Amino acid sequence: MFGFMLDETEAHETGRAQTCRTCHIRVAQQAPRVVVGEDTYHRDCYEAAHKKRTGKRPMLVAHNGDRVTFRPAA
Repeated sequence: MFGFMLDETEAHETGRAQTCRTCHIRVAQQAPRVVVGEDTYHRDCYEAAHKKRTGKRPMLVAHNGDRVTFRPAA
């Protein structure tokens, strides 16, 4: 489905595996993600759900200057 989001070549687990709250697939370590409180989403899943709910794309900002972790803009 989303081959770039799931890193199947990763052999070792680092801590608790993060799963997307929308599609329930594990979020790869280097995949773009959105963190909302305790919940983690693939960026594409979050944007699709937000657009379906509100009719427009969400405004996301980088979290702590990280290029793969985002949070919704306030």
